[in-house]
Amino acid sequence: MKRALLPLIVGVAMCGTAANASVTFSVTDATDTYSGPAPTWDFESAVPHTGGGIVTGSITGSYVAPAGTPSDGHYFAAGPSTGGSPADLDLSSLGLTGISSISFVWGSVDTYNIIEVLDSMNNVLGSVTGADVITGGTFGTSSRLVTLMLGGGAEGLATTLRLRSNNGQGDTNAFEIDNVAVQAVPEASTWMMLILGMLGVGFAMRRRSSEQAVRIRYV
Repeated sequence: MKRALLPLIVGVAMCGTAANASVTFSVTDATDTYSGPAPTWDFESAVPHTGGGIVTGSITGSYVAPAGTPSDGHYFAAGPSTGGSPADLDLSSLGLTGISSISFVWGSVDTYNIIEVLDSMNNVLGSVTGADVITGGTFGTSSRLVTLMLGGGAEGLATTLRLRSNNGQGDTNAFEIDNVAVQAVPEASTWMMLILGMLGVGFAMRRRSSEQAVRIRYV
């Protein structure tokens, strides 16, 4: 039995390709006091990125602080006023073997804002637009707490979080995010321990059942 199960264990530990990579999302209203998961990047210090910029405050027509960002707090913005669009945040700099989810506060959501998760070859694993996340509220003023959930192999492929702000006539201000929280997938050893634990329980139950089946009652 143990020999038969070994290929299954190895197969589970090694599975995951780009063929079915997917990115789904959930949305909740952002609050004036940040209430999401502990941020990986709160932009109060340097964050590896290309394009865009770390800013503070709000400038009409340029960028607006997301909900939950203190008046003197910093956040990230993509657009002509802040270093351009698209703007890339380097997920690979975190040194994670895989990413299960990415959450962030999306500020002053516009229909033409697009966020993409890319692999190392700049292939798009999944994307979400401003129109996707606003189901109530006013575009340009509403903030949302968005969580991207990676699956189907995307967990081990994501290297870049890209922000685009383009209204069809060119890059435009602005796409703002803050409090980016990146959650790692469990280590392979953790998965193996869970799998072996479940197999151990199953084996013990099977053995107990067999012992009960052959028990002889003497009278």
